[in-house]
Amino acid sequence: VDFRNSGGGLRGAHPFPAGLNDCIKAVEWVNSHRTQLNVDKIVLMGEGGGANLCLAVALRAIQEGRRELIDGVYAHCPYIYGKWKQDPAASAQLFPSLVENAGYVFDALAGVPIERLYCNDAEAPLAWPMSATEKDLAGMPPVTVQVNELDSLRDEGAAFCARLMNAGAAAELRTVAGQVISAAYVYGIRTVTAN
Repeated sequence: VDFRNSGGGLRGAHPFPAGLNDCIKAVEWVNSHRTQLNVDKIVLMGEGGGANLCLAVALRAIQEGRRELIDGVYAHCPYIYGKWKQDPAASAQLFPSLVENAGYVFDALAGVPIERLYCNDAEAPLAWPMSATEKDLAGMPPVTVQVNELDSLRDEGAAFCARLMNAGAAAELRTVAGQVISAAYVYGIRTVTAN
């Protein structure tokens, strides 16, 4: 889904909740056309901000009593914590990978305050899923969180997966050794599967 976002792209900047609304509409459309599309399961997948939106779509479906729309979420290197710029030192203590992996493609603490462009309310769980309560997370569909060892978002994703597990949600954490964020895109790495 090509969604409106705060960075521009589709005819200007569209901060929260524009991208979330676009993604919800896409899921609703696919759900209403399951038979035509021969789709029996809807699993959302995104990387970075896209992973944020996938998790937020699942949270919103739960809030609206429409959990059946989504069968699972695959969140790759999720960018889900909206407080980096509010207190960089505290953020670095919570998520050591922010400092350990600074400079490998993406430096969360030194970059543009992306979170302010998207949504100023760091406590809004539909904008920043890391701020969701245990009650919010309890109804989540199965979630796989994949993080990359050399990614500044690594510990953020791992902490969120632990929160899902503590809330009783079916969750799994996968860590890819030696990889940076967006390695497949940045370096043209292709995955080879052995039969």
